Amino acid sequence: MPRERTNQSITPEDALSVAALDQINDPLTKSSSFISSAGLVNALTKPSILAILWAGVFAHLWKLFETLGDRVYRWDFSLYYLTSYAQAHGLNPYTTDLTPLARGLHLSPGMPGGNFLDLPVMMIAMEPLTWLSVPAAYWTWFAINVVALALALFLLLRGHPAMQPRFLLAWLALAFLHPSVGMHFCYAQSQILVLLMLVLIMRWTERDRGAAAGLMFGLASILRAYPQALACYFIVRRNWRALIYGAIAMAACFALTVAVAGLEPWRGFLLQLSVHTVDDHSGSPANVALVHTVSRFLAVIIGDGTAFSLQITRLLAATFANLAIVMISLKVTADSWRRPDDDWRVYSLWVVTMLLVSPVTWVHSLIILLLPFAKLTIAAVEGRASRRALWMAVVSYAMISLASGWHQSVGTYDTNQLSAWVAELSPLSLIAAYISVYWFATDRDFPVAESAVAA
Repeated sequence: MPRERTNQSITPEDALSVAALDQINDPLTKSSSFISSAGLVNALTKPSILAILWAGVFAHLWKLFETLGDRVYRWDFSLYYLTSYAQAHGLNPYTTDLTPLARGLHLSPGMPGGNFLDLPVMMIAMEPLTWLSVPAAYWTWFAINVVALALALFLLLRGHPAMQPRFLLAWLALAFLHPSVGMHFCYAQSQILVLLMLVLIMRWTERDRGAAAGLMFGLASILRAYPQALACYFIVRRNWRALIYGAIAMAACFALTVAVAGLEPWRGFLLQLSVHTVDDHSGSPANVALVHTVSRFLAVIIGDGTAFSLQITRLLAATFANLAIVMISLKVTADSWRRPDDDWRVYSLWVVTMLLVSPVTWVHSLIILLLPFAKLTIAAVEGRASRRALWMAVVSYAMISLASGWHQSVGTYDTNQLSAWVAELSPLSLIAAYISVYWFATDRDFPVAESAVAA
């Protein structure tokens, strides 16, 4: 039985250390206190480790800012600006060769016309930025992303006893050092806005504001498409209000798009959907979607020839893998739908699922994993998550960090065979993240750490 202790002798600053001592005395963890959650927290919150982590953050930020000046006219922001500018001036960005327009605007989109992945609603939403010059629009977009990330992290982390100052500093440092964060800002992507929307959906559902959560779900779904997978979560858990308001938001955005630009952009988008699944660039390890990961591994085993039998085998296997992930997530949701979604475990599982089963998931999209990883680490530190779930998250983080570091210092996946193998750690890190959050959602009877927070 755990020994009694009085709360009056424990301050919040002492709580993490007390929890670590309890772990050492716990027979379940006596031989391996470091691998417990409290042991890990104690290691990460030592002043020397915090100093190293934040030195790495500042060095990373310095290097990032050195590169941003060269990215103003390049992708992915150039794609947002170019396609929105074209649509605002009556051109269909899905069917028109925008190379002359890009040249006139001094943009380097990185791909020809008719090869754009964003939905028409996203292009209309970005149109106000085209009223500015390209540099002004770029830095405005950069500021929007910084504010969105700060707000998402604030809403995600506030109100948790585990978030004592030292642990908060350690967690934020590791979050900022995650390769997806730097890549997101380097390419001026839009996934941070999706992260903010997902956090708002979670918070508003928590406060029984189903209409607001549903509207945000619908907006996220029609802006970036892949959040539509969350509909499975709402359906199984009988959250009809969120679904209805989500459908209303999507219908309203679709109607707005048609009113502004007509149906042609939607026709163009549907006609080029093959870009999402079969273009050569989507076959690189930078696309960490499960369908392409399975296809690449099968290409090594059975060959990557153009024979119809080989192609259909890879396609069927990849499709089966996606279906298997969806069915597993559905079963977890169905098994727990009558219970409150404590720590947002099942919601977190669907957040990872939507990344895994999307036809295109670039490494910068993994910034979305900050949500499930935050919920997992907070629960683990407060004694409500299994050790294996926490450490599989650590494995996921280590794999993507190694792949990114290798890419930056040694070479890309096509440099040599070793680089190609290391590059495959990127998609494997997403699979590891799914396993981690699956265990987080399903583990119930497990030895856990004493809470790292004073009761």
